[in-house]
Amino acid sequence: EGTKLAENHCGSEHDFNLVLDSTRNVWYDPKDINSLQKLPLQMIKMFEILIQQISSLFEYPHDKVKVFYQHGLIIAFNRRGELHFNLRWFEQNHSEESDQTKIFSWWFVIFAHEIAHNVEPLHNKLHEWTEETILQSKLPQLIRFCTWIGADR
Repeated sequence: EGTKLAENHCGSEHDFNLVLDSTRNVWYDPKDINSLQKLPLQMIKMFEILIQQISSLFEYPHDKVKVFYQHGLIIAFNRRGELHFNLRWFEQNHSEESDQTKIFSWWFVIFAHEIAHNVEPLHNKLHEWTEETILQSKLPQLIRFCTWIGADR
């Protein structure tokens, strides 16, 4: 029962009834189709690239990382090792942000949080410790990457 509660908090057991928009390569909630179709393809691609770059830093399989679009409170979720990241959060909070390191760092932490659910589905001390351990082990890669993108300006 406790596991189900934590999974609902992260969205993994929520019944999204997501549908794939193969043109945009984005899973979406059918009630959000109009909003998704209004998004510029460039923004969608930018988010996909961001998530794939972070996936590479974590050495996480790219085929296990998905983008979805849904209005609501869920930023990301982990369903049986498949990580899903909400484009809507990127659109609302980062699409016009000019500081690329700020954007990258924010999603980097979200990514680590979702990976930690591969070890512990609950939000508890073990999950927190796992997330911190993952972040500590990958922080040097994040710093190198942010230095590289900062030098690219």
